[in-house]
Amino acid sequence: MMQSNQNTLNNFRAEISVRLLNTLNSTEIERIALINLGLAKETGMSIPQDTIQAETIRAALWMHSAEGTQSVHIQKLLNSAKKLIEPIYENRNSLYTNTSLASKDQQVPDRRSEESQIQSLYGLHRESLTELEQIGDIVELPNGYWRPAPLRKIYLADVNKWILVGGLPTARFPNDARQVLEHNNFARFCPLDPEMLGILCPNQSLDDWLKKPKEQIEKWARNQLEQITLQNYSHGEYSLEVYWPYHNNKYQYLRWTKNYDLPDDRYLARFEAAFSLHYRVIEIKNQKIIKIGELEIGLKDYRRLFYGIDAYYKRPVNASIQVKLSQQRYLVNLENELPKDVQRLFTALGYVQPNQDGKYYPRIWHMPLEYEKQVDSTLQNLGVHIHKKKI
Repeated sequence: MMQSNQNTLNNFRAEISVRLLNTLNSTEIERIALINLGLAKETGMSIPQDTIQAETIRAALWMHSAEGTQSVHIQKLLNSAKKLIEPIYENRNSLYTNTSLASKDQQVPDRRSEESQIQSLYGLHRESLTELEQIGDIVELPNGYWRPAPLRKIYLADVNKWILVGGLPTARFPNDARQVLEHNNFARFCPLDPEMLGILCPNQSLDDWLKKPKEQIEKWARNQLEQITLQNYSHGEYSLEVYWPYHNNKYQYLRWTKNYDLPDDRYLARFEAAFSLHYRVIEIKNQKIIKIGELEIGLKDYRRLFYGIDAYYKRPVNASIQVKLSQQRYLVNLENELPKDVQRLFTALGYVQPNQDGKYYPRIWHMPLEYEKQVDSTLQNLGVHIHKKKI
């Protein structure tokens, strides 16, 4: 009897909710959805699409992970995120709305079928997972599972701000904190020490968050090559290419050569096997490879090694920067991929503009002008040569 009464009550509540929603227009429903995500301080259309997608993922993952204590399968996560964002998505892509929640390189046509809308939402959220994992808000686990990362704060001295990193949804922050929080695409910034606003979380150093070596990059790279124990090399064992910064002036991917007419020294080399690239340290003497050794298992970001070798030989790659004063924007044009630690920082500060021709390069990063000093010092620490132009 009690169960029957409870079911009746639940059905009544559901009917009332439907009737209330039917009295609201799509914009009002979107507003409610944004409030539930903790994004109510601004008008809906002024909130960037990436910010909404990020909060949707955080909210869905937090809910299903029992507040960060359990892992969640990607299918359950994507299904819940889709339901949370649907009211916003449908309003922004209606016949009466010119804005859209499509990705920056995709325009969503009107009157799409329900199936195509679902696929588009799944695609957007999969991209968001990658970006949030890159920043450090969420953690990818084996077999398609995800979990929120613990909340922590990172101080950026160059701009006197804190980045809040972790999977706690913004809606769970104190109201005072939500009022001053700055959303920059997928990342969340605080102009005050979060502790002053009631957000209690541990400090994490910038270097620790970026997982960046503390040594100067050329010294670090040289140490990686010198510390490897080498074995005698059997001629013809591999078809090896050597990374030689003098081989090309502009692109790192063209700085590989099979010409071993190089000074006697240790070098980074690579070969292809089983459809993937493998890296080794080699020693060349009298224009021949005489020894070879495997890089340490922990060294996975070879991109940083490229930049370190470039710096060691004083052959830096370039970055072309446009300073758009009227728009307060900072555009960084790169012809070479960044190491993972720099990608993490730049993903928090801005976003990559897709190329209209569909090509991967150049990588054009858009960031607010206030991060100029932070961006410049980061690139200089990589040994990158900066060309800057104000427009």
